[in-house]
Amino acid sequence: MISYRKLAMRVLGHSPVSAVKTARRSTAKRAAALTLTAALVVGMTLPAFADTWYIDNGDISISAGENGNNVTQGSTTKENDTDTVIKSNDSSTAPSHTVTIHADEGKTVNVTLDNVTINVDEGYEHGYDPNAYKTAVSVTGSGNTNIELNGNNTLTSGYGHAGLEHNKTDDSGTLTIQDEKNDDGSAKGSASDTTGSLTATGGYHSAGIGGSDKQDGQATITGGEITATGGNGAAGIGGGAGDTDAVGGDGDVTISGGTITATGGSLGAGIGGGFGAIPKDTLIGGNGTVTISGGTITEASGGYMAAGIGSGYQGLGTVTIEGDAVIKNAQGGEAGAGIGSGTYGDSEIIIRGDAVIENAESSGNGAGIGSGQGDLYPDGDGMVIDPTVGNVTIEGNAKIENAKSGYGGSGIGGGAIGIGNVIIRGNAQIGNATGGEEGAGIGGGSGGNDHDDNRLKDRL
Repeated sequence: MISYRKLAMRVLGHSPVSAVKTARRSTAKRAAALTLTAALVVGMTLPAFADTWYIDNGDISISAGENGNNVTQGSTTKENDTDTVIKSNDSSTAPSHTVTIHADEGKTVNVTLDNVTINVDEGYEHGYDPNAYKTAVSVTGSGNTNIELNGNNTLTSGYGHAGLEHNKTDDSGTLTIQDEKNDDGSAKGSASDTTGSLTATGGYHSAGIGGSDKQDGQATITGGEITATGGNGAAGIGGGAGDTDAVGGDGDVTISGGTITATGGSLGAGIGGGFGAIPKDTLIGGNGTVTISGGTITEASGGYMAAGIGSGYQGLGTVTIEGDAVIKNAQGGEAGAGIGSGTYGDSEIIIRGDAVIENAESSGNGAGIGSGQGDLYPDGDGMVIDPTVGNVTIEGNAKIENAKSGYGGSGIGGGAIGIGNVIIRGNAQIGNATGGEEGAGIGGGSGGNDHDDNRLKDRL
């Protein structure tokens, strides 16, 4: 390798010379060569070595800098950290410290969680004020945040907070959970690839991943092995619980890869919306907007009156399943659909591409794929029937292996006291669609009108 001294001489227009000639060089030329050599060394771009931040040592705050992240822990601040990695010293213990990530508009924060364990759940030690409790990892700001998963990570938050919290507002950015590299930083593509994992558990009224109490939630998942559990009233992945003023509860979830297990609390979907505490006949809170274009949903279980994938109680379930997505099991809670809406909620469902639904089922009164249970109540002059509507389109090469209602709902279409508008076309295949007692296999649920539009003759 050429020395800096020889390089400097070449730049000055000289070739290396003998020791005798070198000894005769003028002092001025020597000074010039040394000056240029120093300039070359100073001007070189040296590799950046990122610090590893250990959560055991205290709370960590991360924001977007000019050329990387600005990271603060205790009295230490590092600017423009180019590869922020957070670890635990001892994964068998669970520190009660927190991570806060903020990205301003137009900025992106990239963070790697590497075998991190955080548990800030204090039960009800501080009463019922969510502001008194901690969030394991909180993501805020109008910019975007990408979280890479290495090893096994576990996040558990306290009352009123999501395990990995990202509240969706009118100007919030996106949270993306990914597993693009192996644990050693190498590229994917071999038999020895590793898979990063995340287990996230929310506190009361808060999602495992997504919204906190009285908040909407947003999350995008492109890879990794994800297990998410919502607290009472919240989705496993998606919205927290709404309040009686119809604030919060919506969940906006996009999944294009990974292996997902998601469990909602009572009134919350496994994936989608949380509890919609809203006035009767109004669909404002608890809505679930879910797009799944890849990956495998091993299990999506909704709580009582909520869908496995879709909306929570009283919400609109807008679900698109496409690409090569595989849904192994979507289980709706009592009166909620397996895929679609919770109780008193309508649904707009599209299943297309090469998507495969192995099993979608309601515990009872909801459709396997479609709407949750409608309402029947007295108004003084008699009984009022307020049906839900399950709009379902299955097309392309999509395959439904089993869709089933436990009682009263249809296999595909409406829940009990629900209308089913169903379109099946293209090369779509339906293996089994079984309604509960008095519910259609494909069409309306018990007490609902059958608006089955099963256009088998119009296959494209």
